Amino acid sequence: MATIIKCLERLTERNVDMAINKHVKFLLENVNESQMEYKLMQPTGIKIDGNMIQLWYYPGSGFKCRNMFEEKYGRLPLCNFVESFLNEQLSLP
Repeated sequence: MATIIKCLERLTERNVDMAINKHVKFLLENVNESQMEYKLMQPTGIKIDGNMIQLWYYPGSGFKCRNMFEEKYGRLPLCNFVESFLNEQLSLP
């Protein structure tokens, strides 16, 4: 099972979105594994693009990704991709 940090590093390697890459790389450089896990398990999660897309981690379940105003506009395809990609990476060794 991969670590949270490793999963996020792999996400930045995919070049999904420039804002996400920039913000996640900043987090990876400034936060260690236990701090990242703590932040991701908070009710507010972390905004991985610095603005609109939030990410959570639930031990035993995996990652959850949502965008702001999801209840009004629907879920962004980017959130679907990020969530499924991170959960796939989590299950890899």
